[in-house]
Amino acid sequence: MTHLVSAIDNEISIVNNPAHPYVRQVCVIGKATSAIPINDNLWSFFKCNRGQICNIKTIERRFTPDFTPEQKQQFIWSLYNNLDPNLNGEIESLQSEPLDLETMSVIEGAERTILKLHKIRERSKDIIDQSKLLAKNQSRFYCEVCTFNFETVYPGLGNGFIECHHKQPISEGGIRKTTVNDLALVCANCHRMLHKKSEEGKYYNIEELRKQIIK
Repeated sequence: MTHLVSAIDNEISIVNNPAHPYVRQVCVIGKATSAIPINDNLWSFFKCNRGQICNIKTIERRFTPDFTPEQKQQFIWSLYNNLDPNLNGEIESLQSEPLDLETMSVIEGAERTILKLHKIRERSKDIIDQSKLLAKNQSRFYCEVCTFNFETVYPGLGNGFIECHHKQPISEGGIRKTTVNDLALVCANCHRMLHKKSEEGKYYNIEELRKQIIK
């Protein structure tokens, strides 16, 4: 990385360049004395070096990930020579220019082709179908966490719909045998919360998330 820039306005244009179709006007506010490596022993700029506009939070501080955005911002500024006399080397507050959420706009809908190779853990649709059929036969076709019932709330449209959650994440434990007892039927909201870490950095299980809702 060589330059620190700031957008002049919110106008984004499209140019005939498949690799970088979106352009906008910027002004240079800082220039490094030499090119700054995007990866070193302490800092990683990998995520924000993919040719896109990224939040400052995507810059990672190795070994001490609890750095605040303000600390990261101060570090970045220290890497560049200040070219803007109005800034005078000061750190601009991250909250100095709040976004106008009612008037902001972005460009969407452009077509592009992306080919990626992903490694995934295979899931068996058969055991999921069996789990849903068993729940249907036992009259418990509702979320095991909050009891939400798609068929009741969305008559017709929600018939036969519910999501299936692996009580032990499929990404853990390698190849294993799965039974219907290893699965839980949940609504979309609870499913997302089951896959979201708590403030303590852990995932809730079915019983723990149910207690959270009751509490």
